[in-house]
Amino acid sequence: MKEDKMTKEHHCIMQELRHGKDRAISKKALAVICHIPERRVEALIREMIVKHGCEIASSCERPMGYFLIANTDELKRYRRQLGSRMRSLNERMMAVDRNLAREINRILQRELFLQETP
Repeated sequence: MKEDKMTKEHHCIMQELRHGKDRAISKKALAVICHIPERRVEALIREMIVKHGCEIASSCERPMGYFLIANTDELKRYRRQLGSRMRSLNERMMAVDRNLAREINRILQRELFLQETP
């Protein structure tokens, strides 16, 4: 972990994180403890992972929340969870594109029809 240029907020979050999924702490608890909004907690954790090399994971199963990765099993489980989220988001994005394409097609057909009508 590169601690250089981490803010007081980063350090507050880091102090509260524990090793192991069974010791996860919720976003809400981190927000209360560190006196910051929950959305800010998300942004800070993302920075800590991407910019500062922190080995932080999150769990969508109980106990839900953030934790420091303790072993390879937790790392593998977290990577599978991220892969699943990516596939779900990609599916949603493709559906939005399809829906938008259909709507654009309807608008174009309507405009063509209006142009052909005397």
